[in-house]
Amino acid sequence: CPALPHDARSSMGNFGSKDKKDSSATELTTEQKAMLAEIDAMQGPEGFDVIIVCCSNLAAERFWQARLSETAAEVTGCASTTVLAVHEDWNGGGAGNGL
Repeated sequence: CPALPHDARSSMGNFGSKDKKDSSATELTTEQKAMLAEIDAMQGPEGFDVIIVCCSNLAAERFWQARLSETAAEVTGCASTTVLAVHEDWNGGGAGNGL
């Protein structure tokens, strides 16, 4: 799901500080602008494209696959979210779910 920018953040003077603006610190560097864009993407109203849950057993895998598949759009705000629940088998050689 595409990110939507938060215009309020770009007007902050001291790289995201909610304190009083310092007139000498109102210009953001290219790196700071890129960082704020990434933060906006993480905090935006859209959800995740993929949710992966690694469980300890098959029953938990089935529960979380069903539960998250039913509610992913509601919880993440993204109807196209893919949910993948898997379980690791720690018996017979250790963990490994093939992801």
